[in-house]
Amino acid sequence: MAWGQEYIRESICMVRYNHDGTVNNYLRLADYDSQASDIPFLWLDPGRWIDKNDPDDPATLYSMSITSNSERFSSDFVRLRWRPNPSKPDRPTVIDPFDFHNSSYDTNPRGLIEVVYLTDNNAALSEMLSVGFEYQGRPAERILLVYKRHKKNMLEATMLQSNKFEFQNGRAKLRKYMHDGKVTAPCFIINEDDVLVLPRQFGEKTARMLYSKAALPDFKGTIPIRPFEDYADDYLKWYCDQSSFNYSKDERQRIAALFKETINSPTTLEAYAGKPLDERDEKTVLARGAKADTH
Repeated sequence: MAWGQEYIRESICMVRYNHDGTVNNYLRLADYDSQASDIPFLWLDPGRWIDKNDPDDPATLYSMSITSNSERFSSDFVRLRWRPNPSKPDRPTVIDPFDFHNSSYDTNPRGLIEVVYLTDNNAALSEMLSVGFEYQGRPAERILLVYKRHKKNMLEATMLQSNKFEFQNGRAKLRKYMHDGKVTAPCFIINEDDVLVLPRQFGEKTARMLYSKAALPDFKGTIPIRPFEDYADDYLKWYCDQSSFNYSKDERQRIAALFKETINSPTTLEAYAGKPLDERDEKTVLARGAKADTH
């Protein structure tokens, strides 16, 4: 039998920490189902009754080697392979992804979507993402940001890659310089019943949450995710990096503010044009100024 083939189970787990910040174990959240066509994992009820004598349903996974190397994981959510341990049912045998024999062992739970609620803030989403919001831990690869309650159990949200954010001092905010030309993101309407609330850990102000579906519904339009000044400053910095111009940060920000004021001032444009702008003219100017919205 090839190395690792006897580890027939795969689970999505969440890193659980001790009071001193060291890793305690890995809470089993879901099992992968290789036969599933829509949802590749089967979620487990964290409040279920656990039979400690059942080797097929351990509450947690643990490995000294994995725990001591946990900082090498990019996220608090990991994919681990294991096999039941009948002699010690509550301590299954976990394959070590850091062992050189297991170079093809992928611990990234691809497809996983973390959920963050921003509904308690009345500011525009773009402003919240620019200023930052409270966040603890290492995020999943994708983050679903809930910014508005739609009706009854429905929520408005947008999804971004976690690498678009910077995380420090218990906060997260959108990176100022992304150079991707994006000023908006797709808007989704999701059911709150599809949001899983995970057991809160020591020191966490808010519980971590995951989206239980493998895919989001079709998007319903777009929503701005960056203040125009940030976008314009990002573009100008990118332009300066690509050319011989060498504007300072303050100069770029002043130009960005002037650019925004210009395209949002139809009366000034009328004076410049020497005639009133009709609706089509105005829409053309604004569309050109905010062209990044369509990318």
